[in-house]
Amino acid sequence: MRIRKILIAFLLLLPLSSAFPQQGSPSYSIIITAESQHVKSTNDIAIDIEIKNNSKAPIKCERGTVSGALDIAFRYNVRSASGRDIPRNVDPHPEIGSVTHGWPCLLQPEETARSRAVVGRFYDMHLPGKYLIQISQNDPNSGQVVKSNQIEVTVDAADTPK
Repeated sequence: MRIRKILIAFLLLLPLSSAFPQQGSPSYSIIITAESQHVKSTNDIAIDIEIKNNSKAPIKCERGTVSGALDIAFRYNVRSASGRDIPRNVDPHPEIGSVTHGWPCLLQPEETARSRAVVGRFYDMHLPGKYLIQISQNDPNSGQVVKSNQIEVTVDAADTPK
C-alpha cells in the first residue's frame, strides 16, 4: 500500500518537473548580429539582440535601456581584434540623456524577444580596426552565465572608400 502511494505521488509530480528548467542548463539563448559589418562612425555601431526561450516554461527576461541606446540588462565584452579590452566611455555630461527605462518581459516557450544596443555610443571604438563584441547575462533559472555569439565589426578610416 505504501509503495502504491509513493508511485501515485511520483506519477502526479512527474509532469510538474518538466515545468522547471534543468539546473545547470540555460533556459534561453542569446544571439547578436551587427547592423553593418563595416562602419565609419563609431556612433553607427549597433547590434541586434535576440533572446530565445529554450525551456518548456515561461521565463522572465527583464530589459532596461539607457537613453534608448544600450540595454543595461546585459554585460558587454568589447575587445580589439588583438584581444585588448575596450573601455566604456565616460560621459562628460551624464545628466544629459541618461534616463534609464526598465520593463518586465515574459517569454513563453520557444518565443523570442528582440532589442537593439548602440554599442559605439558607449565604448571607445573610434580607431580604425576590427572589434569583437559579445554580451552575457546571468540566467536566474539555471544559475549559469548565458553568453551570446561573438561578432566582428570593422571600423574603417573616414577616408576609406566604401
